[in-house]
Amino acid sequence: MRKTTMMSALVLGAVGTSMITAPAAQAVVPLNTDTGANSLTFTFVNNDHDITTCEAYAAGPVSFRTPATRVPARSRASVGFIDVPAGNYVINWACKGFEQGKRTVTIGGDLLTGSTPRQGVAPTSPGQGLATGSAGSS
Repeated sequence: MRKTTMMSALVLGAVGTSMITAPAAQAVVPLNTDTGANSLTFTFVNNDHDITTCEAYAAGPVSFRTPATRVPARSRASVGFIDVPAGNYVINWACKGFEQGKRTVTIGGDLLTGSTPRQGVAPTSPGQGLATGSAGSS
């Protein structure tokens, strides 16, 4: 009996360790972000065969979120914001209620004290977006 209990503990310990050290899975619905002067565009990229609904949340000098956005299968959907105060923002996004990731972006432009970001067509600067990465990664 004692050997069986010890063997079970070793097997469970090995399984638990491998689950803890396993690398994080890539997001099912990646998020591209494009920044411009006081603007930010979120683009959800649905690589799945099913329709999904996603939303993103930005926390920085001000906080704001996208509306729930329907993303067709094998497609993209974008939501743009203007009047976004300049600064660093942490972006979180989720689809079908499941967290997909987190990253940081820097918005250039004016501080826009007292401004509230609003949906609109955001002019973007080529090469300013972050297609991959997460908060704290290098």
